[in-house]
Amino acid sequence: GITGFANITGNFKMAKNVITVAAVNELSEVANESSAGPTYDGRLAPQVAALGPNGTSDAAAIVSGTMAVMQQVYKDSNSQQLPPAMLLKAIFFNTATDINKIGLDYKTGYGLVNSYEAVKSLQQKKYEIASITNGMQWTKNITIPTNIANVKVTLSWTDSASTLNNNKALINDLDVQVIDNATGQIYKPWVLSSFANVDSLNKLPTRKRDSLNTAEQVSIALPSAGNYTIKVIGYNISTAAIPFAVAFNMDTLNTFLFTNPQNTSDVDIQEAEFLNIKWKTFVADTNTVGNLAISFDAGNNWQQIKQGLKIYKNEYPWKIKDTSTTAVIRMETSFGNFYSKNFIISRVTRPQVDFICSDSFRLSWNKHVYATAYKIYALVDSAFLKPILTVVDTFKVFKKIDFPASVYAVEPLLGNGYSAARSVAIDINNQGAFCFYKAFNYDLFADSKVKLILVFSLPEQVDSVFYEEVTANGTLLKNIGGSKVFSSSVFYSQFAAIHNSGISYYRVKIKLKNGSIIYTDVLQVLSTGKKKIMFYPNPASKASGLNYIVEPGVDVNNGIQFYTENGQYIKGYKSIPNSFDVNIFPTGIIIYRLLDAQNKTIETGKFVIIK
Repeated sequence: GITGFANITGNFKMAKNVITVAAVNELSEVANESSAGPTYDGRLAPQVAALGPNGTSDAAAIVSGTMAVMQQVYKDSNSQQLPPAMLLKAIFFNTATDINKIGLDYKTGYGLVNSYEAVKSLQQKKYEIASITNGMQWTKNITIPTNIANVKVTLSWTDSASTLNNNKALINDLDVQVIDNATGQIYKPWVLSSFANVDSLNKLPTRKRDSLNTAEQVSIALPSAGNYTIKVIGYNISTAAIPFAVAFNMDTLNTFLFTNPQNTSDVDIQEAEFLNIKWKTFVADTNTVGNLAISFDAGNNWQQIKQGLKIYKNEYPWKIKDTSTTAVIRMETSFGNFYSKNFIISRVTRPQVDFICSDSFRLSWNKHVYATAYKIYALVDSAFLKPILTVVDTFKVFKKIDFPASVYAVEPLLGNGYSAARSVAIDINNQGAFCFYKAFNYDLFADSKVKLILVFSLPEQVDSVFYEEVTANGTLLKNIGGSKVFSSSVFYSQFAAIHNSGISYYRVKIKLKNGSIIYTDVLQVLSTGKKKIMFYPNPASKASGLNYIVEPGVDVNNGIQFYTENGQYIKGYKSIPNSFDVNIFPTGIIIYRLLDAQNKTIETGKFVIIK
C-alpha cells in the first residue's frame, strides 16, 4: 500500500540469493511496469537495472546473457570450472553504473548493468574468494594511488535457506568495511532505510552495518592516497564456514570515454527519435561542464549539440538528424577533448522474404548507403548464426537443397572494412510469404458474391493470374477470370458468384514470366449462398453445437423463431443472438423463420438436430 514501493510480487522474486532486475529505457528512466523494493524484510530489490524495451523480461535477458559471458570468461582461465554465483554477483554489483538517484536505491539497486566493465573486471581478476567462520576476520591490503575519483568494494555470499514464513531471510550475517590505515577511519557499507513510509524509502543511503542483505557495498569518493584495508567480519555465522567473494575497483579522475554509440553500429532513425549519447567520466566537482558537438565530415566541421553540459551525468539525449551519414562526437572539457569512434546514422538493414517455394526462396533487404557488399548469416548446425556467403546485390535466391536452414540475417559490409549492425534474424517460414504471393483471401458481399483478393510479394516475376473454382482437393470445376500482372501493382482481385450455401473452394493459377505455373493454396469460403442465414453443421448434434452465418447486409437485430417439423413452437428471439444453445432443440427437423423489423417473414429454412 506504499505508492511506488514494496510492490514486488511472488516468492521467487523475494529470494535472497537471486538477482532481481529493473527495466529502464534508452534514457535510463525506470519503466512503469518495473516493480520496486524493498522486500518483505527490508532487503534491497531490485539489485540492478538493465535496458528493457519491452519491460523486465528483456532486462532480465540482458542480465542472463551477461552472466553467461562471465561464466565463459572465468572458465577459459580456470580449467573449465564454473565460477561461484557469489563471485559473479559481487563483480556485477560492483561494476554497475549508478543511475536514478545517488547511490543505491529501491528502484534500480546498485545501478545500470555494465556488461563490458563486468567482464573486464573478471578478466583483470579484481576480486578475492575466501571463507570465514563466526567471529573471524579476513583482511586484504590495498594501495590507493593519487588522482583516484572513486573506490568501490562489494561483498557477496550465498546464504543458507531460511525457514518458511520468516520475518527475516538472512541466516549468516557477514560485514564488510574499508579502513584508512593512516587515519583509522572506518568506511561502512551503504544501507537504505526500510521504514514503511514513502519519505523514508526515498532517502539516500547512509553508512552503517548491514544486517539484511547477502551483498554489501562500500564506496569512497575522492579518497586520499595511501594504504587501506578491506575487512570482512563473520558477525553471526551459524555454520562451520561461509565462502564469500569480494570485488574491488578504482576509477581515475579526469578520464573520459564515450560508451554509446560504439564503432559503426547503426543509429536507426526509424526505431528511435533520440540517441542517448553516453560516456564514462570521473570529476571532482559536479559543476564541471563540457561542450558536446558532432561532425558529419570526419571532423572537418563541427555542429554544437549542447554547451555547458554537466558531464558528471554521463549521458545526453540528442535528437537524431534525419539523414544517412557517418558521424563522430566530441566532448570539449577543461582536461582535454575526447572523441567517440565513428558511427553511422542510417536505417538498419531489414531482410524480408520475397517468396518461398518448394525448391527455392528469395531474401531481399534495403540498401545500406555505405555498403559495398552484404554478409548473409544462417542458423545451420549450432546455437549461433554463422556466415554462409557474401553478395553485392540487395537480394539473393537460395536453392533449398543447398541452403536448408530456416533462420537468416544480413550484415552490411562497409567500404572502410568495417561491418554495420547486423539485422535481426528472421525465420523464413514465419514471415507470411508464399510462392510469389503474400496472401490470398476474400470479402463476402450481398447477392451471393465473393471478392477474391491476391497480394503478390514479387509481381515483377509474374506474367498473369487465373482465378479458378475447385473442389476441396483442388480439382478444377470452372475458370472464373484472369488478368495481366504488372510490376507496379501487388494487389489483384476477382469477383465470383456463389450458387450454393456452405463451403466453396477457390485458388489462383499464377503464370510466371519464365513460363512456369504455380498455384496458391486452396481457399475455403463459407457463405449462405442464396440464403439470408445458414446454420452449420447440418445435421448438428448436442456435442458439435450449432453455428450460423448471415449474408452481408442482413441486420442481426432481425428476429428469428424456431418450430418443429410439425409446426410446434420451440423458441423465438427478438434479435439473432451471438450463439444458440443446441439443447433447446429436440432431435429431428427444425424449421426457422427469419423476421424483419415489422415481424414479417423474410426467409424460412430448416436444419437437422441429431443425438
